Amino acid sequence: MIIEIYPETGKKITESRVERTIRLGFKVESLAATLESLEELGVTILKSPSTTQWGLLAVILDPDGREVEINEPEIKKE
Repeated sequence: MIIEIYPETGKKITESRVERTIRLGFKVESLAATLESLEELGVTILKSPSTTQWGLLAVILDPDGREVEINEPEIKKE
């Protein structure tokens, strides 16, 4: 597992946040399975999965009001 902590300088998805300068990011093997599990727990999905330069990416809201990035890296074929 990789845990990333970095400044979030892009457009804000939420209007009111506990911390506006940090976004946590987690890499997972299956974004679909992870989001399904999180939805069953009642987690709010702020940004549906989309393809980015880092692979599939979605953003959820944690219980403290922080954005959390969930990423399924693209598998590079050799």
